Amino acid sequence: MRKYTRVAMLIIAFMMIMTMPKVAVAKASSKKIATGKKALKQINSYRKKAGVDKLEWSDELYEACIYRLKTSGYDKHENVIRDLKAYFGGLYYTIDGEEASGFGENLTRGQNNMKAAVRAWRKSEGHYRNMISKDYKCCAVAKYKNMYITLFSTASKAKIKALKSGADNNKTAIVNVKIKSGETGEYEASGNIVIYDTEDKWNLTNTARIKDSSGVDFKLTVGHTYVVYCPKIIAGDNKVRRVEFTVTADGNRIELVR
Repeated sequence: MRKYTRVAMLIIAFMMIMTMPKVAVAKASSKKIATGKKALKQINSYRKKAGVDKLEWSDELYEACIYRLKTSGYDKHENVIRDLKAYFGGLYYTIDGEEASGFGENLTRGQNNMKAAVRAWRKSEGHYRNMISKDYKCCAVAKYKNMYITLFSTASKAKIKALKSGADNNKTAIVNVKIKSGETGEYEASGNIVIYDTEDKWNLTNTARIKDSSGVDFKLTVGHTYVVYCPKIIAGDNKVRRVEFTVTADGNRIELVR
């Protein structure tokens, strides 16, 4: 057996102690998220009975939930606008152009567990209305100390992620647009396209001509949703389908297929 000096043994023991908290924190966080996702299943069961599509889970909304409770605690929604602005930054407004209108929130405290908290919301008319609203697309449920929270959003899971990725400033990313033949799979060498920001179609519209198979690049705002299409049929009888997409921090590659 290999022998270690006393100093070496102390160093190894110290390193083991230093790494243990990190592992414990990671497991605890994962367990809390799993509990939140179970609560979402409970909420989605209510939505199913109400004839409404189920909600997606959003990791970004989960972190926003924790931020809300750590920052303001059980504040009866008083600081929700302030806290969500701080978390999502300037892009907070881009969900549908108005303050907080893209979000909903359920709060409660004192229950023994997450399941009991969701049941309490079920018995409250306003909280239940949030849980079964057809306007919401994603949400997250979280617990901090003796408080429970659900944040709902009218934005998709992908858009919430894009919003958070560019929250500190209005970052831009390069989006490449190409036209592809549905028959041959080859990229078209020419074609006129129109692209616009859905938040302000009339003032934020660009046009371009694709001159070769490499397509054309646009510098667009991260987190914003755009529509790109061909204004006219390029060739033959096949019309090019329009595409709607949300710009991600690392950019997008968009193919218009005809």
